[in-house]
Amino acid sequence: MIQNLSRLLTALALVIASVQLFAQEKTPRSVALSPAESLASIELEEGFEVKVIAHEPQVIDPVDAVFDDSGRLWVVEMRDYPYPTSDSPSGRVRILSDEDLDGRFEKSEVFADRLDMPTGLALWKDGAVITVAGQVVWFRDTDGDLKSDTQQVWIEGFAKENEQLRANHPRLGPDGWWYIASGLRGGNVIAGPDFRSPDDKPITLGSRDVRFNPQMKQLEAITGPAQFGLCFDSIGNRIFCSNRNPAVMVRFEQEDLVGNPLAGLIPSVVDLMPAGEQSKVFPLVNAWTTSNLHSGQFTAACGVFYHEFKREKSDEGSSQFGRLFACEPTGSLVHSTLFRGLLRSNDKVYANVQREWLASRDEWFRPVNLAQAPDGGVLVVDMHRAVIEHPAWVPDELKKRPDERWGNECGRVFHVAQKNCNELKSVLSDLRSKPLRSRNSRELIELLNSENPWLRDASRRLLIERVSTDKEDLLNRLVALNMVANSKVSIAGSVAAIELAAILGSEPPPKSKKAYREIAGGVIFANLVSSETSIDETRSDVRLAALRNARKYFEPEEQEEERKLAWYLQ
Repeated sequence: MIQNLSRLLTALALVIASVQLFAQEKTPRSVALSPAESLASIELEEGFEVKVIAHEPQVIDPVDAVFDDSGRLWVVEMRDYPYPTSDSPSGRVRILSDEDLDGRFEKSEVFADRLDMPTGLALWKDGAVITVAGQVVWFRDTDGDLKSDTQQVWIEGFAKENEQLRANHPRLGPDGWWYIASGLRGGNVIAGPDFRSPDDKPITLGSRDVRFNPQMKQLEAITGPAQFGLCFDSIGNRIFCSNRNPAVMVRFEQEDLVGNPLAGLIPSVVDLMPAGEQSKVFPLVNAWTTSNLHSGQFTAACGVFYHEFKREKSDEGSSQFGRLFACEPTGSLVHSTLFRGLLRSNDKVYANVQREWLASRDEWFRPVNLAQAPDGGVLVVDMHRAVIEHPAWVPDELKKRPDERWGNECGRVFHVAQKNCNELKSVLSDLRSKPLRSRNSRELIELLNSENPWLRDASRRLLIERVSTDKEDLLNRLVALNMVANSKVSIAGSVAAIELAAILGSEPPPKSKKAYREIAGGVIFANLVSSETSIDETRSDVRLAALRNARKYFEPEEQEEERKLAWYLQ
């Protein structure tokens, strides 16, 4: 009897303990895990490793990040998320530095503050282009103290009624124009006061995005709409995303469709990843979605990003592999698709469909954006908070939920790279001792052929910045001409050189317009002819880039020249 009673009491104790444990697991914690604890909660695809390179208090509520050519990390902080609680906005852009090169960015300076819900940034000349409060604004630092002292509005009129659906992701396109994701709500946009004439009328975006050329003072609507995410691949394709569509590639821009009798017969965009109910994600947390029908699918896709890791190979042996990424913050994960060669809408996909590239068991891990690191790795921007849903889309009883602001003091940036690379510290040291902007244009052009995508993009931006000021422009074009005609140049390097030549040719100093255009045309023609004897799938992308960029500098009366280019592509 006593023995049976003892067994019964033991069983009852186990039941009570189990119930208590279950209750504890269901009780939400109100304190964030430490950066080290959150890092330990991450599971990553084999062959990669992840590190924390920045965290609170140096960075709080980050939503976008970019490295400058000196190795400093610029971060956008949306500190008022999900909506402001006072009349004084607290959004910021900070500049982080790794002073001792230990892999942690321990120093933080405020570049710009009191920003109304900033959503993105990109570097430009002596400052940064920032999307904020329905505008695109160039914040400048004219005295070199790492603090903005001058502002210039480039675009205004984007819709502002919802903080999560505002314009975002200013990105310098391969054609020298600035591309902006409209955030789904569009707006009636117009160029800033310094760029518009009295006769200019606002453009009603509707379901379109926008691009802007400050040098030419031109603003245009483009194919869209992008919600929160916009990037370009290595051959100039534009890719964006929305909640249920993790990666959408633009096939035709608005300029391709105007006056085209075939417009509408073929969709202007195509999904590169399965979308909506066809999508699948594999979270390690209990992901809460606004609809049960969306469970296990993309429901908050954002931060779409294209990247090429070095020396990545598949079972088929090809070394040219690109990866397409999309964040799913409600599921605390980053999804990845591996493509063979360059991105195309009908590419064969290599993907592990049973697990994610990166996923965390920390429910506060909220990856919202991705960016390139100088060593060829990827930055994962973690807003890190208990709730990542705007109150506009939750039931009334949850609009004032107590955990809505848990994590207001948190924020992390992770660095992911292939195992045993360990190049970040070395690259940051090199950039500190010799920033890219201190190098001459010939050196930067040579970096366009780098297998490191960050070096290619940073060099291209700096070269575009020098278009109107560099006295070695003509020499640069001749170097680019030799580069494109060289069969040893990579596909990405050839395309970058073609795009740069087209930009240089389309915006020349007036006194040498003919010469500049002839050199730009020479780059394109030389590449077309040099690849004519070995037409294959990859080089055809280079020739397509040549044709796509030709119209950027040909005059209307010179359409015969453009037809010649088309003939080369047959």
